[in-house]
Amino acid sequence: MESKEQTNQQEAMEKHFLRLHHAFPLRSADFFITLWQRIVSHGFTADELENAVNHVIDTCDYDSFAVSSIIQHKK
Repeated sequence: MESKEQTNQQEAMEKHFLRLHHAFPLRSADFFITLWQRIVSHGFTADELENAVNHVIDTCDYDSFAVSSIIQHKK
């Protein structure tokens, strides 16, 4: 069974991921599935994902971004 901390961490990550999806609505569902898989594979924490999402939202000059735009922020 998941601990409350794990559940809270997962909910926070989903919230940040949803913000990214809302900021870039033209990206396909397949893109976001792949991005989520890479985020999990790299072991992002909620704080790391929040920082990466904020950076992409604040600095992306186009209507889309690459998976690497998020993954490169893993510390």
